[in-house]
Amino acid sequence: MWTQSRLLIPLIIISASVQIAAQEVNIGAHLNPVFCIPAATGQSSHDPELRFSPIRLGYSYGLDISVTSGRLSIEAGAGIVEKSYSVRQFDFNTPSQINVSAKSILAVSAFEVPLLLKYQVAEHSGHASYSTHLIIGASHEWINPYIIPEDRRRDTAAAGQYQISVLSTPLPDVADFSWPNLIAGVQIRAVLLGVGLVEYGVAVHVPLQATGPFSVETIVLESGQLANTFNGEFYPRLAHVDFRLRYFFFNFKKGEGRVRYRQ
Repeated sequence: MWTQSRLLIPLIIISASVQIAAQEVNIGAHLNPVFCIPAATGQSSHDPELRFSPIRLGYSYGLDISVTSGRLSIEAGAGIVEKSYSVRQFDFNTPSQINVSAKSILAVSAFEVPLLLKYQVAEHSGHASYSTHLIIGASHEWINPYIIPEDRRRDTAAAGQYQISVLSTPLPDVADFSWPNLIAGVQIRAVLLGVGLVEYGVAVHVPLQATGPFSVETIVLESGQLANTFNGEFYPRLAHVDFRLRYFFFNFKKGEGRVRYRQ
């Protein structure tokens, strides 16, 4: 807990300073894709036939507020990140020496609260008005292990006469399902004629600790008879790449009141 506090204290201090001297406040929403990138830690224990797929597609949605003073902006908000991670099983040692593969997809909904510092490094004014910003910050993320119903676990298999059963089950009694993230990225802030103020870019969310365990059991049957069984207990760092797309529908400037960027 103290480590997480030390991570947020500098951002909170900077955020308070920016808000005191705030020149502009924007409130908006986001809906955008994310790449889910798991990395199993050394704490994980599993048969070598079981491994994480490197990347899966998810999406994020939520609300955002951005406060700007000069080149600095502070963004806070809250959102849901719909993630999915797949554990693949490769079996080259069946009795008939037939390659058997299967994939189990584990879907989770994560609640994330970020606090970001954005610094403007370039600006263009003319027929199109836009600026480039560097992003650094932190967030805290929670997932609920009970939010993974049976109908969201999809299993696939290919093996001729083989049948494969793949189970992915979290163990909530001993698991830690929340963690802090470090965030870094780049974005474009633009005013689009007839649309308004938007921001788009990319940011990487890197967990500072692993979560889990996620327990995986794979059973391979040959003609109805048990051929192989594989087990794994994974403690992954559930990182994701956020393809940021924000639309700010309420815009307020100091000394001007509410402004309408779409005009």
